[in-house]
Amino acid sequence: MDYKAAILSVLKLLENEGYSRDEIEQEVGASANWIDQVISRGGNKQALTRLENFHKAVAKRNTTNELQEPKAKYNRHQLLRLSLKEPKRAIPVTNGKASAGTIQLINDEPELILEFIDAPFIGIVDGVVECVGHSMYPVFPNGSRIAVKKLEDKTLIQPGEFYYLIDTNYEGYVKRIYVEDDGLVLSSENPDREKYPAFKRKWSQIVSLFKVKADITKH
Repeated sequence: MDYKAAILSVLKLLENEGYSRDEIEQEVGASANWIDQVISRGGNKQALTRLENFHKAVAKRNTTNELQEPKAKYNRHQLLRLSLKEPKRAIPVTNGKASAGTIQLINDEPELILEFIDAPFIGIVDGVVECVGHSMYPVFPNGSRIAVKKLEDKTLIQPGEFYYLIDTNYEGYVKRIYVEDDGLVLSSENPDREKYPAFKRKWSQIVSLFKVKADITKH
């Protein structure tokens, strides 16, 4: 099988969906320039499977979105709600009784409240949440606005990068994350390690995981 040609074909499909190669590498949990390295070596079955699985997840999400409702244009500061367990597109909050970063149960299903952002230069994101507290200072000061993108497969992450994790208590954390066999280690940036120690969440305790795509610092 010509793995290189097959990989290029999948990449073309993903690029048509609006993903850059950098974003694809982030989504599948690969290191920078991984795609170029794989292609230069002629491709391989493992890399092809990794990319095909991601494309299937994207296609499934897009199909679900198309069946739900037509695309809408949102106003700046529009609040959205995003299902944490289902591959659904974020939809507008209509009751006005929510704030970005909160998690609500709608018909017994958890949903994350996000603030809409129109910033194409950031890339594809679901919305913005607020970083509250001082555990991530100085990288994300209290009040920072964090643009996030939900991972289709929460096991495909880049260790040492920043993520927004929601656990089974429906608590959200912006943290630098590291991988262990049975879960993830969540590390703060504040140098006061005694006050802000690292802690762990097992895979079974993780409801949803979002990649931090940009920091929109509060001024």
